[in-house]
Amino acid sequence: MPPMIDIDQLPVPDWGLRCPACDEPLAGMAEHRCGRCGQRFNVRQLLGQQRPVPDLGLFCEECSYPLRGLPGNRCPECGTEFSIHEMIEGLSPPDAGYLPGVADLPDHHLKRREPTFTGRERPLPDFGLYCRGCEWPLAGATGNTCPHCFMIFDPSEVIPPGDWINISKFIPRSIRSMAAGVLYQDGVPYLVDNADLTWIYGGNVPFIPGTLRVPREFFFDALHALSAAAEQTSADAGEDWTCPACRESVPGDFDICWSCNTPRPEDAEEEAS
Repeated sequence: MPPMIDIDQLPVPDWGLRCPACDEPLAGMAEHRCGRCGQRFNVRQLLGQQRPVPDLGLFCEECSYPLRGLPGNRCPECGTEFSIHEMIEGLSPPDAGYLPGVADLPDHHLKRREPTFTGRERPLPDFGLYCRGCEWPLAGATGNTCPHCFMIFDPSEVIPPGDWINISKFIPRSIRSMAAGVLYQDGVPYLVDNADLTWIYGGNVPFIPGTLRVPREFFFDALHALSAAAEQTSADAGEDWTCPACRESVPGDFDICWSCNTPRPEDAEEEAS
């Protein structure tokens, strides 16, 4: 079964690859050459050596078990040994399909401006952050304590590890389908992590176009842009409403609950009349 992605695509997706010469992360490179030391690299060879195995859409040839996240070269289902390098070596770009939702402007991963926010600004800008103690919005706080319950907070504690930060969980539900466009318009570099795209097809989960990652230095810029976009979307759509069936909070521009498909209360009343 061929991979679900183009192994040779550029910029290099976030597969966890690092330069064999200087150990620089290779995610986001616009060519197969390290941006730090200039060393050329063979992405197929590096993928063949990478452990745990990245999600390349490969399956065991004997039992069709998905070969991703494995620490070794043996299928955990049937015990068959495999070689990732051999499985992808004969593939050419036309043989590989593209997952939907990853077509982006060619410079989306490039740094087009300097970051604006560090998280140390006071009053605290609207990053969409809430107090861990009372869930009060922290935007506007003049110090390092919640303006409602006075619990101490540190914005830097919410930054996930890594050079390219996964910000998917910080994306407001109302703008999930346009988050990448929001970041691009605000000049925030981003990558779409193909390795995590498959999870959007299963379960009762709203669509997200891949796992979005931003450079560490742009983390708070990304939060600020996303929060501002969500606020504008909410203002345009009207107030959020609470589903009478499952009690989920639903964006104001939704006519039915995203969780259980129950109609908006006023719509239900109109239909009944």
